[in-house]
Amino acid sequence: MMIEITNQNIQDVIENTEILSSIKLNKNLSTQNISIFFKSDRIGEIIELDCQSCSSVTFLPFMSNIKKLCCDSCFNLVAIPPLLTNLETLSCNKCPLLNNISEYCNLVELYCNLCESVTKICDLPNLKYLYSGDCINLLLVNNLPSLTILHCPGCVRLQSIANMINLVDLYCDQCFQLYNISNVPNIVSLKCNDCSRLAEIPYIPKLIILSCEYCIDLHSIPLYPKLRTLNCSGCMNIDIIPYLASLNILICNECGYLKYITDLPRLTRLECNQCIRLENIPTSPNLDVLYCNSCFSIKSLPYMSNLTILKCNQCTQIEYIPELPKLTILSCNSCVMLKVIPVISSLKTLSCYKCNNIYSIPSLPNLNDLICYNCNKLEYIPDLPNLETLNCPECPTLLSIPVLQKLTKLTCDRTLLIPPLPKLKILNGYIVPTLSDQECAICYEIDNVYFTSCNHSFHIECLKRWFLVLGGRTQTCPYCRCELTHKY
Repeated sequence: MMIEITNQNIQDVIENTEILSSIKLNKNLSTQNISIFFKSDRIGEIIELDCQSCSSVTFLPFMSNIKKLCCDSCFNLVAIPPLLTNLETLSCNKCPLLNNISEYCNLVELYCNLCESVTKICDLPNLKYLYSGDCINLLLVNNLPSLTILHCPGCVRLQSIANMINLVDLYCDQCFQLYNISNVPNIVSLKCNDCSRLAEIPYIPKLIILSCEYCIDLHSIPLYPKLRTLNCSGCMNIDIIPYLASLNILICNECGYLKYITDLPRLTRLECNQCIRLENIPTSPNLDVLYCNSCFSIKSLPYMSNLTILKCNQCTQIEYIPELPKLTILSCNSCVMLKVIPVISSLKTLSCYKCNNIYSIPSLPNLNDLICYNCNKLEYIPDLPNLETLNCPECPTLLSIPVLQKLTKLTCDRTLLIPPLPKLKILNGYIVPTLSDQECAICYEIDNVYFTSCNHSFHIECLKRWFLVLGGRTQTCPYCRCELTHKY
């Protein structure tokens, strides 16, 4: 059990406690009492010491039996004594003045994040886990033969990571001076995002996860036989994704010079947004999710039998989308060359706004949501039996909206007359009255009432009589005088 030492109990603990193996120093412990405790004869009994956030600690005494030491956020700590031969775990995060981390031959775990004065971590033969994030002056990590996990993101001056044959997990994002990763044959996961000087990643036969976003000097991806996840977004100099037989997930957004992706037989997810020179989508029979927004050079999409989500917004050269039998979400906004929406019975969400060459929406029996605003040539929306949300303003050639039995939310031009919609709840942002309250604003009867998009209800015959009163002038809503383009 860990014993906490405070200003009130320090003498009692030193004199009367039988075993002092696990000690925690209260963060408010005075400098005088810290000195008393560190100079006592019982300091050699300590196996575990926690002095986290003790700002009064400036030094630590020699503790011959110490195995676990935590001195996180000891902002005035200058040194830890060398030759602590039994020390296995050292946590000294946020100790900005601490600069000596060495000579601990049995150290297994080291946590030294935000230790701004540390310049090297070397010669620790038993070290397995090293977490040294944001050590901004760290220059050298070397001779750590047992290391399996190295997390050193934000070590902006670190230049090389090499000769760590047991390393399995390497996380070195934002090491802006890092130019060399070599002789690390057993790495399984490598994350080196924003390492802008890194021009080459070595061949690592066991690599499964590689994330190298915005490594702008990187020119190629090696043929990793076991790689399953690759994120190379923003790698501006990569022009081809090679054949990676085991790859499941590929994320290569904003690769400005990427022209070609080879066929990847096990690929299930592909994100290649804003790859402006990319000319193809690979043939991958297992592909489930495809995001290829703003790929201006893609002219066609392959048949993908297992695709469920497709987002190809602003692919301005695409003229045709194949019928994809399992597709549930299709977003093809601003595909200005697209003329036809495919008939896909499984489709539940369709967004095709600013598709200016589409004349009609096909019959889609399972469609729940339709967004088609600003389709300048759209003339026809069919009866969609399961449609719940329709957004169709700024479609000047749309002549009618059908009776949609399940529609609950509608956004449309204020000049369009709306037929009776039994489940409509929201019209252009306003709550629609319940069915029993939907009465004609002219004759006050409730049967077969239509709504204008200005949310006023009338019978068709009552409206026609009103228009006769207008004598051929612009047809307006009898209630609010909003102009109606629908002709009767």
